[in-house]
Formats: sequence, structure tokens, C-alpha cells
Amino acid sequence: MPPGWDATRARVLARDHHACRLRYPCCTGTATEVHHTRRGVEDEATLLSACASCHAVVTSWQALAARGLAQTPAPPVP
Repeated sequence: MPPGWDATRARVLARDHHACRLRYPCCTGTATEVHHTRRGVEDEATLLSACASCHAVVTSWQALAARGLAQTPAPPVP
């Protein structure tokens, strides 16, 4: 992660009140991770708080899509 990531992560989680903003069916509600909505962009406006379950869903889909293996549309991101 880029320099200062720990501080950025803490700000995003605090901004979102540690609530998952992805809210997929597997959501636990409590955000412990931060998701980049735009790869390579560290602007806090493009970062979302996410629970581990939702983050795993969207990250897995992105990995499949990057390899051209995604069989379904991307999960919507708020």
C-alpha cells in the first residue's frame, strides 16, 4: 500500500462510521477494510469502507474480470 495508507484507511473508516457501504447479501455490517473503487487512485472520495465479506466478493469479481473470466456483471458499488 502507498505511504500513509494506515492514516488514510483510519480516516475513511471513521468517515463512514465503520459501516460497510457495499452491503452485499453476505454483509456483516461492520467495516474493517477499505475498498478502492478506482484502481490506483488514492483519493479518499474513491475509497469505501467495507466488511471483510463484501470486500472479498468485490475483490474476487475484479480479479476474475481482470483475467477475462467474469461470467456475470460486476456487483454494484454505491
